[in-house]
Amino acid sequence: MDREEINQIIRHMKSSIERFAITIKDLTAIVEVNKESMDGAFEEVDLFEVVEDVKQDLCNLIAVSNARIEVICNDSPWVHFPKKNFRSIIYNLLSNAIKYRSSERSPKVLVKLDRGVDGQVYLSIADNGIGVPDGTQDKMFMLFKRFHNYVEGSGLGLYIVKRMVDNANGEITVSSTLNEGTTFTIILASTYILAST
Repeated sequence: MDREEINQIIRHMKSSIERFAITIKDLTAIVEVNKESMDGAFEEVDLFEVVEDVKQDLCNLIAVSNARIEVICNDSPWVHFPKKNFRSIIYNLLSNAIKYRSSERSPKVLVKLDRGVDGQVYLSIADNGIGVPDGTQDKMFMLFKRFHNYVEGSGLGLYIVKRMVDNANGEITVSSTLNEGTTFTIILASTYILAST
């Protein structure tokens, strides 16, 4: 066995170890979100502040893709929710909206917060990306489910988002049109809302 063959074996081993480490990290995240108790963790969270914070984390992706992100609140921007979880939700949905962009246009993402007459919060994140085929939307929140293998990811983000929303007795839905875009809508019950000024 020559040196190049040995180096190739070492590279394969390193790659396997890296993939295994990522899998362990993903499984740890799943365990944490599954066991997490929402009791006592709620606080006032400003949507504008969270989006700006997430945009800083995604600044390279935003710059490379020339993405535009707009935030609209028809009432108060405050939501009563665990801040870490709310940030994770926004991060996952915004990063997906940009990663799954169309090659034909720059990504545009609209984050919108509305309050219903019933006191519920309606948070939607809409993009103009590649979308997903009809009949697959209900599978998007399944563990490790992915529809586009050419985009880097583990298929874990949307599962975690759904778990966090479920843990807050909320609801998340998705509508998507292939080659036009995708909209995620999160509905939070009035008991989880803080209508702050």
